[in-house]
Amino acid sequence: MSRPREHVVRRTLAVLLVLAGSTAIVQAQPAPAAAQPQQQQQLSGRDIAQRARQAETHRDVYRRYLMTVEREGVTLRRGLESYSMRLPDASRGLLVFHEPADARGIKYLTWNYDEIARDDDMWMFLPNERIVRRIAGSSRRGSFMRSDLLNEDLQDRSVDDDEHKWLRREPCGDANCQVIESKPVRADVSEYSRRVTWVREDLWLPVKVEYMDRSGALVKTASYQDFQRFGDAWSRTRTVITAADGRSRTVLLAEETRINAGLQPRLFEHASLR
Repeated sequence: MSRPREHVVRRTLAVLLVLAGSTAIVQAQPAPAAAQPQQQQQLSGRDIAQRARQAETHRDVYRRYLMTVEREGVTLRRGLESYSMRLPDASRGLLVFHEPADARGIKYLTWNYDEIARDDDMWMFLPNERIVRRIAGSSRRGSFMRSDLLNEDLQDRSVDDDEHKWLRREPCGDANCQVIESKPVRADVSEYSRRVTWVREDLWLPVKVEYMDRSGALVKTASYQDFQRFGDAWSRTRTVITAADGRSRTVLLAEETRINAGLQPRLFEHASLR
C-alpha cells in the first residue's frame, strides 16, 4: 500500500490498546434524518472506514490500563501501560506490564506498516528468561496474555488492509451508526474472515465490532464505551470483549490517558524491550 495511512485504535487494545482527567462524557443526540441524506446515499464502506481513521488525529498516545479477564468463575487482573505513535507510513506500539508479579516486566513491541505486502513485526520480551522473542506466523493467532484478545489484535490495521462494504444505517444508543463489513485483503495472515463494525456518525468512531473466524462463525464481540474528550480528541475509556460462547470476558479500563504527550521515537526501538 503506497498511500499514506488514514488513521483511526485498531481495536485492540490495539486493538489496542492505546485508551482520565477532568473530561466530559459525550452526550450525542441522534442526527435528524433530513440532515444527513448525502451521507446515507454516497458514503461507501471504504469512505466510512476512512472517516473513522481520520477521526483520531493524535500523533502519540499514552494510556494506563487495568485489564480484567473473567473466565469460568476465575478473574485475572493485569496492570499495564500502552504507548503508541503514528508515522507517515507506519505506526509503533509498546505495551509494558506492571502487575501481577508474575507478569511484571513483560513487554510487547509492534511495528505496523502501511504497505500491504509487508508483514508487520511483533516482539515479546520475557524478563525471567531475559530474551526477546519474535511473534510471527501462527503465533500471532495465539491468546494475548490469556485474554479474549489475540496477538493479532495488537496490530494496527490501515484502511486498505481490508475490503469494506456498507451494510446499513441504524440507531445505536443515543446516536446513529453506519454499519460496515471488512474482509482482510491478505486472508492468509488473519484469523478472522471478516469483521462487522458499527461507527457512530457524530464522532465517526467505532462503538462495536463483531469478529468472525475463518468458517464464518462469530467468535467475539468488542464493545467500546465511555467516550471522553481529551483536548480536541475523543477516545473510548472502556472496552469490553465478550466471547461468543459467553464463557469469558475481557475488560480494558483506561485509568489514565494522555494524548499528544510528546513521546519520542526511541521509545519504540528494540532497546526499549530490555
